[in-house]
Amino acid sequence: MEAFESFVALALETEGLVVSEALRFDIPRQTTSGLQTHGYEVDLVGARQDLLVLASVKSYFGCSYVKAGLLFAGL
Repeated sequence: MEAFESFVALALETEGLVVSEALRFDIPRQTTSGLQTHGYEVDLVGARQDLLVLASVKSYFGCSYVKAGLLFAGL
């Protein structure tokens, strides 16, 4: 697990979620040239009884054009 992913996992655990590491899955799609499969990854999965969080974690430390922010979306 990357350092920033560990930081986000700790934040999710602080909110009472059980956190697992990366989840990888393939999605097959029919295209005009045939069936193609594309791999996707969710960096962290956090869950509790009333909330599921799928997190794609990006770190831009040192980039002056990116402001710090964190978004949680409950489904």
